[in-house]
Amino acid sequence: MIANLIMMSSFHPSNYSKDVRANWEYEYGFGASNELYTGSLSNDFLDMTFPEVAEICLIKLHILLIGVETKSSSSGILFNPSPHVFRFKQGTQGIFIAQNPTVVKSAALFCFKCHEYVQ
Repeated sequence: MIANLIMMSSFHPSNYSKDVRANWEYEYGFGASNELYTGSLSNDFLDMTFPEVAEICLIKLHILLIGVETKSSSSGILFNPSPHVFRFKQGTQGIFIAQNPTVVKSAALFCFKCHEYVQ
Protein backbone atom coordinates (compact mmCIF):
# COMPACT_ATOMS: atom_id res chain seq x y z
CA MET A 1 0.00 0.00 0.00
CA ILE A 2 2.79 2.46 0.86
CA ALA A 3 4.44 1.80 -2.51
CA ASN A 4 1.15 2.64 -4.24
CA LEU A 5 0.96 5.96 -2.38
CA ILE A 6 4.41 7.14 -3.46
CA MET A 7 4.19 5.79 -7.01
CA MET A 8 2.62 7.92 -9.73
CA SER A 9 -0.33 6.31 -11.52
CA SER A 10 -1.87 7.12 -14.87
CA PHE A 11 -5.24 5.54 -14.11
CA HIS A 12 -8.23 7.38 -15.60
CA PRO A 13 -11.70 6.06 -14.64
CA SER A 14 -13.30 7.56 -17.75
CA ASN A 15 -11.25 5.18 -19.93
CA TYR A 16 -13.26 2.19 -18.66
CA SER A 17 -16.74 1.04 -19.63
CA LYS A 18 -19.41 0.43 -16.98
CA ASP A 19 -19.01 -3.35 -17.44
CA VAL A 20 -15.32 -3.20 -16.57
CA ARG A 21 -15.88 -0.96 -13.53
CA ALA A 22 -17.13 -3.96 -11.54
CA ASN A 23 -13.81 -5.69 -12.18
CA TRP A 24 -11.20 -5.92 -9.38
CA GLU A 25 -8.54 -4.48 -11.70
CA TYR A 26 -10.58 -1.30 -12.08
CA GLU A 27 -10.98 -1.05 -8.30
CA TYR A 28 -7.24 -1.62 -7.80
CA GLY A 29 -6.32 0.98 -10.42
CA PHE A 30 -8.70 3.50 -8.91
CA GLY A 31 -7.29 2.95 -5.42
CA ALA A 32 -3.68 2.94 -6.59
CA SER A 33 -4.17 6.28 -8.33
CA ASN A 34 -4.67 8.02 -4.97
CA GLU A 35 -1.81 10.02 -3.50
CA LEU A 36 -0.85 11.60 -0.18
CA TYR A 37 -1.64 15.28 0.28
CA THR A 38 -1.57 17.78 3.12
CA GLY A 39 -4.14 20.51 3.40
CA SER A 40 -5.71 23.08 5.65
CA LEU A 41 -8.84 22.31 7.62
CA SER A 42 -11.95 24.41 8.19
CA ASN A 43 -12.36 26.34 11.43
CA ASP A 44 -15.63 24.41 11.84
CA PHE A 45 -13.47 21.46 12.94
CA LEU A 46 -11.87 23.33 15.86
CA ASP A 47 -11.91 21.40 19.16
CA MET A 48 -13.25 18.25 17.47
CA THR A 49 -11.52 14.87 17.83
CA PHE A 50 -9.70 13.14 14.99
CA PRO A 51 -12.31 10.35 14.57
CA GLU A 52 -15.12 12.95 14.35
CA VAL A 53 -13.35 14.95 11.62
CA ALA A 54 -12.18 11.85 9.75
CA GLU A 55 -15.78 10.59 9.59
CA ILE A 56 -17.04 13.91 8.22
CA CYS A 57 -14.24 14.01 5.64
CA LEU A 58 -15.04 10.49 4.47
CA ILE A 59 -18.84 10.64 4.45
CA LYS A 60 -19.52 14.22 3.38
CA LEU A 61 -16.35 15.18 1.46
CA HIS A 62 -15.31 11.76 0.10
CA ILE A 63 -11.67 12.15 1.15
CA LEU A 64 -9.71 9.98 3.57
CA LEU A 65 -8.11 11.83 6.51
CA ILE A 66 -5.34 9.61 7.93
CA GLY A 67 -3.37 11.98 10.14
CA VAL A 68 -2.50 15.53 11.17
CA GLU A 69 0.50 17.80 11.29
CA THR A 70 0.46 20.05 14.33
CA LYS A 71 2.16 23.43 14.60
CA SER A 72 1.97 23.73 18.39
CA SER A 73 4.83 23.51 20.91
CA SER A 74 4.84 19.73 20.45
CA SER A 75 5.00 20.00 16.65
CA GLY A 76 4.85 16.76 14.73
CA ILE A 77 2.88 14.32 12.66
CA LEU A 78 0.24 12.11 14.24
CA PHE A 79 -1.47 9.27 12.40
CA ASN A 80 -4.97 8.38 13.60
CA PRO A 81 -4.52 10.15 16.96
CA SER A 82 -6.65 9.08 19.90
CA PRO A 83 -9.50 11.38 20.99
CA HIS A 84 -7.83 11.52 24.41
CA VAL A 85 -4.56 12.79 22.92
CA PHE A 86 -5.57 15.23 20.20
CA ARG A 87 -8.21 17.83 19.36
CA PHE A 88 -8.12 20.09 16.30
CA LYS A 89 -6.64 23.53 16.84
CA GLN A 90 -6.04 26.55 14.61
CA GLY A 91 -3.25 25.84 12.09
CA THR A 92 -3.55 22.04 12.13
CA GLN A 93 -2.87 20.52 8.70
CA GLY A 94 -4.63 17.34 7.61
CA ILE A 95 -2.86 14.42 5.91
CA PHE A 96 -5.14 12.94 3.28
CA ILE A 97 -5.30 10.13 0.74
CA ALA A 98 -7.12 11.51 -2.29
CA GLN A 99 -7.36 11.50 -6.08
CA ASN A 100 -6.02 15.06 -6.49
CA PRO A 101 -5.20 18.22 -4.50
CA THR A 102 -8.43 19.94 -5.58
CA VAL A 103 -10.63 17.56 -3.57
CA VAL A 104 -8.43 18.07 -0.50
CA LYS A 105 -9.26 21.80 -0.58
CA SER A 106 -12.85 20.91 0.28
CA ALA A 107 -11.69 20.20 3.86
CA ALA A 108 -10.65 23.86 4.22
CA LEU A 109 -13.98 25.07 2.82
CA PHE A 110 -16.22 22.79 4.88
CA CYS A 111 -19.08 24.53 6.71
CA PHE A 112 -21.66 22.73 8.87
CA LYS A 113 -24.45 25.05 7.70
CA CYS A 114 -23.61 24.65 4.01
CA HIS A 115 -22.95 20.89 4.12
CA GLU A 116 -25.70 19.91 6.57
CA TYR A 117 -27.61 17.86 4.01
CA VAL A 118 -24.68 16.58 1.95
CA GLN A 119 -24.44 12.78 2.05
